[in-house]
Amino acid sequence: MRPDLTIEDLLFTDSTPEEGEVIGISVIVKNNGNAPATAVSLVSYDNNEYFDEQAVDVIQPGQAHEFTLERKMDVGYHTLYFTVSSGEKEGDMNDNQAFEDMRVRSEPKGLPIPGLGPALTVLCLLIATMSVSAASSSKRRRHG
Repeated sequence: MRPDLTIEDLLFTDSTPEEGEVIGISVIVKNNGNAPATAVSLVSYDNNEYFDEQAVDVIQPGQAHEFTLERKMDVGYHTLYFTVSSGEKEGDMNDNQAFEDMRVRSEPKGLPIPGLGPALTVLCLLIATMSVSAASSSKRRRHG
């Protein structure tokens, strides 16, 4: 009888953060084995640089535990890497790690019209302004 820890899921509050943003991370670890996993440790890295370690005393067979952490993101490309281990020899060590690639932008996310580039957004706003102005001029000429 052995425990078998696996990282079942990685969840992020924002998968495309801006520079300096603090993101929330949830790492779901499940014991798929038939024995309790004790002294369970989750170690977290960003581009191979250690940034967090958390532990829980035990994860029973068939049960899962959610580790929650935060990370302030710098601009650029990141590989967030997580590895879980326990005090016992496990049945399968091949599923004890998970990673997520992420790009952190330096520019703000939201433009006035989502999905359009800055020049096209300005052009659309200019056309809308001109249309409103022309419509109100037309109304004044008819009533005056």
